[in-house]
Amino acid sequence: IAVHTAPLVDFLGPSRNYYDLIFDISESRQIEVFFSTLTGEDRKLPVKQIGGPPANRDQLPDELVQKLEGIYKDDYRLFGDVFGRQTDLQLIAKRAKRHKASLNGFLARLKSRLLK
Repeated sequence: IAVHTAPLVDFLGPSRNYYDLIFDISESRQIEVFFSTLTGEDRKLPVKQIGGPPANRDQLPDELVQKLEGIYKDDYRLFGDVFGRQTDLQLIAKRAKRHKASLNGFLARLKSRLLK
């Protein structure tokens, strides 16, 4: 469970400079558009949480909220503006096309090196 609860900065690093898109998982439509554009196929994310009510921050004691904010303070500092933000779906599709072109170029170069 540690991988699901570790701060984002632990695996994304201390800077956002490397990333041109960061998705809030609550906005799964954005992720679907990105991968559908990237692959050229309609992609849907399956719903995995099928039990229990959604978590609500207001139901947590203030002391616990403060503790969690302390644990994830670097995440809030670096990525806080992303949480709950909806990115324009056209922008996501445009960036996916750019990633696809870059990935296709990389794969072509890799294939030519492997076939030598």
